[in-house]
Amino acid sequence: MDSLSRSLSKRSASVPTEPSYGEGRQSLVDAAIAVVAESGLRNLTYRSVARRAGVSHALVAHHFGSRDSLLVAAVERALERSLDEAPLEDSGGLERWGQALARSVATHPDLHAFQFEMALEARRNPEFQPHVERLYEAYRSATRRALRRHGIDDPAMAQIAFAALDGLVFQQVVLGHESWTRDGVRALRRLLAHVVGV
Repeated sequence: MDSLSRSLSKRSASVPTEPSYGEGRQSLVDAAIAVVAESGLRNLTYRSVARRAGVSHALVAHHFGSRDSLLVAAVERALERSLDEAPLEDSGGLERWGQALARSVATHPDLHAFQFEMALEARRNPEFQPHVERLYEAYRSATRRALRRHGIDDPAMAQIAFAALDGLVFQQVVLGHESWTRDGVRALRRLLAHVVGV
C-alpha cells in the first residue's frame, strides 16, 4: 500500500460514520441529556449537543428545528429509559424494583440528573411546565398502577409513595448513596404493608 492510500485509510478510519436517521436523532437526544445533566440547561446549545455527539451543529438544527423540540424529545427519552430500566409495574414486587431503581440511578446518573434539571427549570421557565408535568404524571400513574396491583387504590397514598421515591432518587443523584435508595424502598414497602399487605 502506498503512502497516499495509507494516509487516506487512516483518515477514513478516524472520521465517524454517519448513523442512520433514527439512530442519529437518538444520539442527539442522548447528547442533550448528557449536556444538561453535566452543565445545566442554560448551557444547552446546538453546538454543545453537536460537540457531545460528534456532529455538526447544523445537523442538530436539521433534526429538531428548535431547542424546545430537542428538550421535549429529551424529556420523552429520559422517561422512556427510566421506566424501561426500573419498571415500577414489574411483577417482582417493590423490593426487587427498589434494587433496579438504585442500580439505574448508579449506572445512569445523567439520565436522572437531567430530569431534575428540567423540573427546576420549569419553576423558572413556565413554558417547560407542561413537559415536566407530563413527566411527573407518567411516574405518578405508574406508581398508582403498581400500588393498585397490591390492593392500594388510594391516589393520595400513591402520591406520597411517589414523592418518597422521587426524593430517594434525588438524594442518590446528588449524594451517590445507592444503599439509601434500596433501604428507603424497603422502608416504604414496610410502611405500605401497614396500610395493606404489600
